[in-house]
Order: sequence, then C-alpha cells, then structure tokens
Amino acid sequence: MRLLKDNTNKYISFYDSLQSLPSIEQGDPLREELRGNLFPAETSVNAGNMLEKYFYMVQSIVSFEKQISLAQDIHAISNLLKLSLKRIIPIKEADLFFFNDTRTCLFPLDATGDDQFSIMVNNVYKEGILDWVFDNNKPTVIPEVNNFTSAGSKLNFIFFPVIEDKKKKGLLAVLTTLSKEDFSDFESQSIQIMLGVSLAKIDKIDLKEKLNKTYSELQTYQAKLSNDFRLSAIGELTEGIVEDIKSPLQVILSCADLMCRDESDQQTAGKVKEQVRRINYMVNRLVKFSSINEEKIKIHPCDINTILTEYYNLIKSSLENANIECVLDFEKNIPSVLSHPSYIYQLMSNIVSMVKSSSQDGGGIIIQTRSVSEDVVIKVINTVHIAPLHTENNSLNKSSDLNLKIIDNIMRMHEGIFKLDSFQKNSSVIMLRFPLRRRFR
Repeated sequence: MRLLKDNTNKYISFYDSLQSLPSIEQGDPLREELRGNLFPAETSVNAGNMLEKYFYMVQSIVSFEKQISLAQDIHAISNLLKLSLKRIIPIKEADLFFFNDTRTCLFPLDATGDDQFSIMVNNVYKEGILDWVFDNNKPTVIPEVNNFTSAGSKLNFIFFPVIEDKKKKGLLAVLTTLSKEDFSDFESQSIQIMLGVSLAKIDKIDLKEKLNKTYSELQTYQAKLSNDFRLSAIGELTEGIVEDIKSPLQVILSCADLMCRDESDQQTAGKVKEQVRRINYMVNRLVKFSSINEEKIKIHPCDINTILTEYYNLIKSSLENANIECVLDFEKNIPSVLSHPSYIYQLMSNIVSMVKSSSQDGGGIIIQTRSVSEDVVIKVINTVHIAPLHTENNSLNKSSDLNLKIIDNIMRMHEGIFKLDSFQKNSSVIMLRFPLRRRFR
C-alpha cells in the first residue's frame, strides 16, 4: 500500500453527514435509532430524564389520592386539585365548573375563587365554543382571545369535559401558558386521573349531605307524626269529656228554670244560662277542632281570616293565662288559598308554642293578614326572641328547632315561603307567604 502525501482534499466524517441529512427530521424513528446506535450515552440520559419525569407525576397522583381521601368539604377538594395541577403543568388559574339547573351558565365548585376567571369561562360558553368541546368529549386547548397577539396567544384554556350518562355535567377549566404542542398526552391523562378522583369525592360528599338532610327530614316527620298521634289521642279523650260536660249542663239549665221564684232569681238564672251557653259554645268549638284531625284532609279554598279567628277564640283563654296579649289585624276580603284548616291550625299551634315557651313574663302577639301581589301573607309579630334554625355557630333549643322545621315543611307543601326575622333578642317576626297560583299535580 502506498501513501500519497500530496492529497490535500478533506472529507466530512460519517457522523457529520448524518447530522446534516435533510430527510431525517427531529422525532423521525430512523434518526432516533441511528442516534441510539451512535450515541448510546445521550439516549440513556434522555431516557433517564423521561423516567424521572414519569416517576414524579405518578408520585404526584398517589399523593393527591391520599390527600383527597381526607378532604371533608368542597373547598378543600378545590384547593388540593389546584395545588396538584401546578405540580404537573404551569397554571395561572384552574377550577371545576358545573352547570346550573337550566344549563344557562356554569358556576364554580369553590364559590370563594376568582370571579374574573368564572366570567371568562362563562363568556367562552356563551360564544358556543364549549359545545364543540363537549361534542369531542376530550381535553381541548383553546387560545384565550383577550391575550391574543400577532405572535400568538400568551395564555390558553385547557378544558376537560365532564359527562355522565351522556349528559353534560360540567368541566375542568385550566388557564395556562402551555401551547397545544407543549401539552403532552401523558400530562393530559394524569390530569384526567386527578379529575376522576375529585369527582368521586365530590359525589361522596354530596351523597352524605343528602343523606343527612333526608335523616333530618325523617326526624321532622317522625316528630310531626308523633304530634298527630298526640292530637288524635286528645280528640278521642275530648269526645268522652264533652259528653260528661254536656249532660251536667242540661241539668243546670233545667234546675235554673225551676229555681226562679221572683225577679232576682230570674236575673241569677239568666246569668247562669248565659255562662252555660258560653261553655256549650266553647265545647262545640273544641269538638270541631279535634274532629278535623280525624277526617281525611282534602285541599280546598280556605278563608284565612275565618280560620285564624276560630283558632284565636280557641286559644284566647290559654294566652290570657300565660299573660300574653293577642291582637288580630286582618285585611278584609283577601283571596282564599288552597289549604286545609288543620294545616293552618298546625302552623299557628307551632308558632304560639314557640312564643309561649320563649316568653317568661308574658308579652304580646299581633297576627296580620295581607294580600300582596299574587300571595296571601300571614305575619305574626311578637315581643319574644325566636332564633332561626340551628347552625354551627348557633345552638338552639330542640323544641323550637323542631317547631321551625315543621313550619318550614308545611309551607313547602303549600309551595309557599317561610321567613323568620329576629331583632336584638327582644322581638321577632314570622312571615308565612301562601301563593295564589299553584302548580298542577
């Protein structure tokens, strides 16, 4: 072999020729294979970085599942979801949104969040863009138009639709600096896993709240049923007592006539007869009131003024004994409402019971009726403080709490409104609003 020293031509290396091949672009399988064969160390570094990234995401998902299992309210779930999303992708704002009953707008899961972000999401919904997202039923990146420039959008929305039983329920909205090209499938799948875990926890909390509400209503109706049994028992006793009262009254009337010998005796007998007639009148009213609970209740138009007057005459003596003054202030010729006297008696009995139990040195009650727009309003103004239904920061006497629940449930049955306002622990106003128009059933 002979070496030619005069040859000064230079040739590029095989490696450099591969780097400059125009037909092999970044991401080409052929190029990746060649790079792996030529540079095994570089491939190992990239694989190591990807493996580390995947491991970090898996750890984030596992940590999120553990933390979300301990969450007790919606606010905690929202905060955990936002914090976990920040570990996966850069976000400026994120929140879960659900449709209202009429599907006219989206409301955020956490009401304490950014109102501006909620407005932005609803604007996108009103423009009809989200309809396309729900039709595709997959995560979608959409530019935020308010930050759109000639160089492109600086911010983008990533929407994750939430569909259950082929119905649109809501979505997860994320405002991020990532573009569509930078948002990988692995990141998308990781976020969808977190979203699924969050929705499951939200459904669990919602189910628990409904269960507690149902249990509370069950206790209310059990108490009402017990109260009805008590009234029924009183009615049965009343029938026997009334017979025992009426028979002596007839004897007293007969004896009063026989005892009349002169004018003074006649005056005395007249007073006796008047008192007997009064007793007989009250006994008949008591029989009428007790018999209502035994009849099958049929809803029909009722004159509220007449019913309240009858109730007042029945409890007048009881209020006087408790040193409670009662004043009736009725508007004349008010429209009738669809109800039954027993329901009105039940409402007033619970209200008077609360007033009597809260009053120590007597007091006063004003019962008003008014026709307001398309409603008939009963307003009970009293001089005792009645606290609203018990909350976390307000412990309430159980009997008052039960009375308020019974009133609220009866008003719901009438499709009406029950409102209680208390003022400085020395007075309160109870308003019962009965609608004149009712839904057909």
